Amino acid sequence: MTGEYRARMEDVLSLYNLPDDEKRPVICLDELPFQMLGEKVASIEMVSAIGVQEYELLGDYRLNHVLHGAQSAALWAVQNLVPHFGFLDNAFFNLSYARNFYDSDQRP
Repeated sequence: MTGEYRARMEDVLSLYNLPDDEKRPVICLDELPFQMLGEKVASIEMVSAIGVQEYELLGDYRLNHVLHGAQSAALWAVQNLVPHFGFLDNAFFNLSYARNFYDSDQRP
């Protein structure tokens, strides 16, 4: 523990001695893995939904599925059939990006 570390620690600890000020609240953090609150609240259950189909890309599941399938095929072809020397490996629009859309839509 160096002198600089102790000086910074004392600066932080001196914040506890400041008077309460609503304009400048002091937030204390601890490394404990839980919150120490006086009152407990019931947890809520989060439910997810697929979403409204009309607001999706083309508004129809089959058209969207065909489009995402074509996107996956085109990106596969570019990645595997066109020499790109690794420039497309970390591209944002890559094959895993397209497959995510194709595989994650669970509609009938």
